[in-house]
Amino acid sequence: MFYVKRDAAGKVVAVANEKIDEHNIVEELPSNHPSIVEFLFDARGVADEDLSRYAADLYELRLSDLALVRVLEDVIYLLLDKNIVKITEFPPQAIRRIQNREKIRDKLRQMGSSLFSDDAGSAHLDVDNLGK
Repeated sequence: MFYVKRDAAGKVVAVANEKIDEHNIVEELPSNHPSIVEFLFDARGVADEDLSRYAADLYELRLSDLALVRVLEDVIYLLLDKNIVKITEFPPQAIRRIQNREKIRDKLRQMGSSLFSDDAGSAHLDVDNLGK
């Protein structure tokens, strides 16, 4: 996360890693926010075509992240099914995220979504009996 200062036109003119009230650097943005990327590339004198290529590569990376998340979910369920790991061995925040994704997938399945037709054999977490 970064803090930014914008000019009257809304363009980022300063970036800091902490809030600096006296210089009006107070708006918090994630490091991959387009305004941050544009500011950093402008500061380095990068051409617009390079910025476009960077944005396209970043988009492709995000798409592959989504696919990889699904693979990791399958690996987690496989490890749980084979009793190699127990759900309680994961940090509480990870358990909540896994449970949340499972609930969302269940809702989508109930709505008849074919989006998750590859889930037919997937394991499901028994969220009511986790600690038992």
